[in-house]
Amino acid sequence: AVLDVAMSAAVMALYAAASSTAALYIVATMFGVDGAVSAPFTYHPTFMAIAFLFAMPTAVQAVSARHFAGDAGERRAHTEAHMALQSVSTIAGTVGFAAITYNKYALGKDHFTTTHSVWGLGAMALLWMNAVHGSWEAWMGGSKAATRPRLAWRSAAHRLGGMGALVAGAVAMYLGFSYPWMADQFGRTQTTAIIGCAAVGVVLAVVGAVRGKMMAGQGGGGGGSGAAKAKSG
Repeated sequence: AVLDVAMSAAVMALYAAASSTAALYIVATMFGVDGAVSAPFTYHPTFMAIAFLFAMPTAVQAVSARHFAGDAGERRAHTEAHMALQSVSTIAGTVGFAAITYNKYALGKDHFTTTHSVWGLGAMALLWMNAVHGSWEAWMGGSKAATRPRLAWRSAAHRLGGMGALVAGAVAMYLGFSYPWMADQFGRTQTTAIIGCAAVGVVLAVVGAVRGKMMAGQGGGGGGSGAAKAKSG
């Protein structure tokens, strides 16, 4: 159990460091383009990278790692980290979505006409629905006497919706960075590294979710009674 906790923490820290570095590189590159600060498009890849490259994969890893935590306090900390990171991803994703929508209509161009935009719309729809669902369960769900925010709740739909948003976001990112203009701005090696980082984020999130589910099914999650462990999921 101690090894699982250490490995989960190390993997999460390494990915957070790599993905935040990649996101910062995207920000620096995009705002280095002439006229970028005043161009609405600049804010689209910038904030989408923060949402789907850094915040959301790390949030999924955080909530999955709670199954390896040793006590209720650690599990609560993992869940609170998940909530905070998902708040970042939802806000950043919304800003990025608003930026590209405004840019399209300002230029008189149709939106949602490419495979990239359709995947992006799907990712955002799932992200918004999951944010509403998670917020409802945390602040309104359960008994009226429940402590707020309520963290000990489970939902297969919430897990699948979140994973769907993450995968759809990664696909949209791959398609977006596949445009020749993007490759010209970032360089092919750097573009490949960014896409690779997004893919790693999805893989780590899926593996973490599967391992966490297996641990929950085995009554894992460190010490405490079986009832306490079940409530923490």
